[in-house]
Amino acid sequence: MKILMIRHAQSSNNEIYQQLREKQSYPSPGTSKWLDMNREFERRRSSNPEISSLGVKQVDRLSSMIDSYIPPSLLPPRTSNPNNGDSGENEEQDDSDSASASSPTTTTSIGSDRKSAAGLPRLRLYVSPMLRAMLTAMPVIESLGLERKSVFCNPELYEVGGMYKEENGRFVPSEGWATAEFEKHFPGKVTFPDAMKDGWYRGHSKETLAEALKRANKVAEWLWHMAGSGSADLVILVAHADLLDLLIKSITGTHDNPLIRFFHHNTGVSMLTIASSAPAGQTRRVSIDWINRLDHLVGQNTLFSW
Repeated sequence: MKILMIRHAQSSNNEIYQQLREKQSYPSPGTSKWLDMNREFERRRSSNPEISSLGVKQVDRLSSMIDSYIPPSLLPPRTSNPNNGDSGENEEQDDSDSASASSPTTTTSIGSDRKSAAGLPRLRLYVSPMLRAMLTAMPVIESLGLERKSVFCNPELYEVGGMYKEENGRFVPSEGWATAEFEKHFPGKVTFPDAMKDGWYRGHSKETLAEALKRANKVAEWLWHMAGSGSADLVILVAHADLLDLLIKSITGTHDNPLIRFFHHNTGVSMLTIASSAPAGQTRRVSIDWINRLDHLVGQNTLFSW
């Protein structure tokens, strides 16, 4: 199974942080200037930012070239209107596509309809519930012609730290958008799990690194399960820099090495191929096809951002 990982386009938070770095002349981590810069960033950041004007340009380029990152045999058939006739209500989601799934899915040959035995498309896109990821995913979904039944929000894909805002020196959590709010902004585009009806972030403060590592391991096991069940050929993840770093480390078994970081620029694209023997994953193999490709920004140096 191939996993195509996409970091979101530049957000307003990314833009603020870049401005602060320039203002402080790019201070070294751990220095007093760096600590002051990060404290100011925490005060100014949004808990759920939109993408910036630069980010809009980045995702426009990404969506126009998304096909080039996908093997031709795995590209979905195009439709004139991928969401035509959708009722706007959540479609039933198979348990194998939950990050907490525990039972494998029986597999069959792909066939012309490219469906798994559970009736799910063999190319599926999963997006973080954070707004900047959603806004990045929408043009990609449109460009690929993906129907709602192929697009899912996975509430475990949020960025390290979670949904929070600094208030008077405290990190105050936010539950995040409920399903109804997503449907208002992105009607008929994404399938949401029932657990998101009243919001999705359950943290009591800013997520700790230990908590994020545990979550990344959970997402990795979910992906290994899909690979072992044979229920998908290609999974596209639209998520965040730090989460993708931890996820790749979990999949490759390098999470204990502090010298390794799998970095992604805004709209950076990575591809992994994983294989797992069902049912318990006694044999697992992973290869990194590429990390942080930005072919869609080549020749557009002003569009690169961190």
